Amino acid sequence: MTSSVRDRPIDALRSAARRWWALAFVAFLPYALATAPSSERADAVGDVLSGPVATAALEAVAGAAVLAAVSVTVLYWFATYGIHPGRPTPEERVLNENREE
Repeated sequence: MTSSVRDRPIDALRSAARRWWALAFVAFLPYALATAPSSERADAVGDVLSGPVATAALEAVAGAAVLAAVSVTVLYWFATYGIHPGRPTPEERVLNENREE
């Protein structure tokens, strides 16, 4: 996952992180309804998805989406800090700032 987005610019990483978090939220909703129903509508959806195989599949998809979202977010944070291919390292930025002063 991370190797597919690591060479993107910072703006693309930010939008990819947002998309992955949205996907993780959407993937978590059926899992949450299947495992902890609290209303009549949730009970109806939970009954359909309450089998052990369905619950395991929903949990796997939700977990994978959250892990992908976290990894892309960490890459985005690293890129904004300066640890990104093609950008100066944090040490080079500090040295350049000191030279300018």
